[in-house]
Amino acid sequence: MLSIIIVNYKTSGEIDFCLKSIMRFEPHYRDYEFIIIDNNSNDSELKNLKEKYPFVKIIYAPRNGGFAYGNNLGIKASQGEYILLLNPDTYIENNSIEKLYVKLKNSKDIFFAGPQLLNPDRSIQSYSGPKSYLTLWRLFCERLYLPRIFKRVHIFRNILCILKSLIIVYRLLEKE
Repeated sequence: MLSIIIVNYKTSGEIDFCLKSIMRFEPHYRDYEFIIIDNNSNDSELKNLKEKYPFVKIIYAPRNGGFAYGNNLGIKASQGEYILLLNPDTYIENNSIEKLYVKLKNSKDIFFAGPQLLNPDRSIQSYSGPKSYLTLWRLFCERLYLPRIFKRVHIFRNILCILKSLIIVYRLLEKE
């Protein structure tokens, strides 16, 4: 099973848009576990989300411990063998969650994956990580699509980082 974790801090409107897109473009969404962690935001609209999407479990954190804290609470509460950490402002289309999930499930040597992210105008999003990850070499390789063209050449491997909007991982450790 796939557990989808979304951390909220006054983003219920964005989560609503995100969940609508999942319902529209993910035919198997009812097979997934959805967990929203509210980072003590006092977001009054969360109750409406629960009514609108009864398949969603909402956990209220006792404090705002930040994004990682919220994700860790969600991971601990999740039941899935695979975990998807999803930003609330993400719009899903083309069955992309299912594609990533199946790819990860069917591979013996891939333990995490992320999608290609697009801007609203359909252009490809570039790195959004810290500037230390964006070297001239990485930018050169990305712009010329060298990791995609030369998939087996070692110097081009691991050039692209996973952007922070969505990541899916295989649960490696047993729950305590």
